[in-house]
Amino acid sequence: MIGNVNSIIIELIKAEFFSECETIEAVIDQTPEIDRWCSSPDWVMAVHAGFSVDDTPLFLTTPDRSGYAALTRFQDGEGRTVIAGLELAWGFAAPFVAKDPATFFAAMATYLAQDATWDDLILTGLPYATHPNSYVGHLRKAFLVLGDARMIEGIDRQIVHLGDSEDRFEKWFARRSSSFRRNSRRCERKASAHGIKIEDVSQSNTNFERILQIEKQSWKGPDDEGITAPEMHAVYRYLTKQLATKGRLCLHIAVHEGRDCGYILGGLRNGIYRGLQLSYIEEMRDFSIGHLLQLHQLRELSGSDKSKQANRYDMGMDIAYKRRWADKKEKTLILGVTRG
Repeated sequence: MIGNVNSIIIELIKAEFFSECETIEAVIDQTPEIDRWCSSPDWVMAVHAGFSVDDTPLFLTTPDRSGYAALTRFQDGEGRTVIAGLELAWGFAAPFVAKDPATFFAAMATYLAQDATWDDLILTGLPYATHPNSYVGHLRKAFLVLGDARMIEGIDRQIVHLGDSEDRFEKWFARRSSSFRRNSRRCERKASAHGIKIEDVSQSNTNFERILQIEKQSWKGPDDEGITAPEMHAVYRYLTKQLATKGRLCLHIAVHEGRDCGYILGGLRNGIYRGLQLSYIEEMRDFSIGHLLQLHQLRELSGSDKSKQANRYDMGMDIAYKRRWADKKEKTLILGVTRG
């Protein structure tokens, strides 16, 4: 650990970072261009708990709490010391959040220049805009002095824009293809005819165990490709509990003749709904349970209950089926720096 850099950057221990979550989220909401949901402590710490719990977290801030960094330090396969964003598994989260990015990035560059222990930096989850006054533009300018800097494309996300009008679901639905609309209506009629109900279990103490049982009976179950995989299990158990504690959990389960047959899991904060997991039991495939659950969630986000409303639905990683639902693909960038 190095000391303060002219009192511009200071280090926090994990407990301090947790205690400042509300302040961090306020800064996140003032940081331009970033993924504000996945840059939050809820997501970042959940992924850390599942995929990098043995790494050394590095939490940094400014004395006035106008900027924060959530980083991790580890040794790669070649024995090089890497400093990266704490959420490295998917790379959705921006590692730096700040009300004034240019000033904070300059301070971070000074801090890192004085830390002689690292060899490489990997900064994921950066917004795609690269003009000089953008988040990435300020970051590149500040970090070029540290060594050989290179920018590559990161993960893409699919986004549904709902807006805030009273008829936002209808407007979204009208933007879909005629075949999509026709299949959606057929799906809902079939579900109704067979008595399939959808329950809101966001506040249930047994909700995680119920979705685990569904997952085990899905196509992902036999090979532990979903939340039954050890790392994913840790991520989603932590995240489900954390979101529920804060009243941000959105979890709906489809039930047929008293049996759970599918679920949709997400989180809602400050007008942004983030889709997290969706699954259904294999024998119910012909009922298009996944499609049914997505329609139900979109109606919830567009309904009259303000506590459940969102103007943006982030569907997460770009997968082919999501493109039928989404309005826009958003790209991210990765900045890598090899020490000069």
